[in-house]
Amino acid sequence: MKAFYLGLPGNFHVQRALEVALVGNHSVTLVGNTENLLVPPREYTMPLPLVVVQPCPCGNFRSSLVCVCTPGRIRKYRQEAAYLSAMKADILAEIIRPRFDDLYGDNSPWESAQLRIETAKKIPAPDFTMQKPVLEFLRKAYDHFSLPARRIAQTMAVAGSIARLAGEPAISLAHMAEAVQYATLAR
Repeated sequence: MKAFYLGLPGNFHVQRALEVALVGNHSVTLVGNTENLLVPPREYTMPLPLVVVQPCPCGNFRSSLVCVCTPGRIRKYRQEAAYLSAMKADILAEIIRPRFDDLYGDNSPWESAQLRIETAKKIPAPDFTMQKPVLEFLRKAYDHFSLPARRIAQTMAVAGSIARLAGEPAISLAHMAEAVQYATLAR
């Protein structure tokens, strides 16, 4: 896992998503051009379910590179069983093209991430009785993004893992906002 984690230069949000996933044993789908990964995940045994999919057949949709796919081809690709299955993961995160300086800069050290993960795993999962503002935020996300009921349950579990990483006993609005972000990439 260390090599894969460090092989995500400039993708600090993906590293964070992996930390959250490792705390709560969540499944993860990374969406983006696999050319932006220094280490393909298939070369390692992962301690959690992890899938990497391209956002379109050429892999450049929503990137700084030119996508050569037609809208119809993208639609067809996103209806394929493998893509649809990947989008059911607990956490969805987008791989971005790193800046050049990120390729050779100081990446987030794995050792400190590993310590955060191990510390968070020792914290009991928060109960899911949430304060009214948190619940109202989740309700708005549910309506705005037309999230299925299964996705709400996943989002609550992910928010619990984020709270544990923060060392907090309850899910706050910030924890829920981060969890909703991981749930809505495909929307």
